[in-house]
Amino acid sequence: MHEAHEYARNHKWYMSARQVTINDIYAFDPNKKVVLEEFTDIIGRNFRQPKEGLGNDLHSPSAHMWRTIIAPTRFL
Repeated sequence: MHEAHEYARNHKWYMSARQVTINDIYAFDPNKKVVLEEFTDIIGRNFRQPKEGLGNDLHSPSAHMWRTIIAPTRFL
């Protein structure tokens, strides 16, 4: 158990994950009313389908993921 703790504690992303965990509870206001229309532009930009088709747009950060889902036996 001690070795697992030390491994996690010494990982380069440990403090980033810890900060998210510690501050996450303060990021949400339970009384805030959220309207979806405020986020449609952001959602549209992140989830739009490229004209080449999913996985065929070589420059997007998720193209490799879509190519793997479409053809799991074809290696990258």
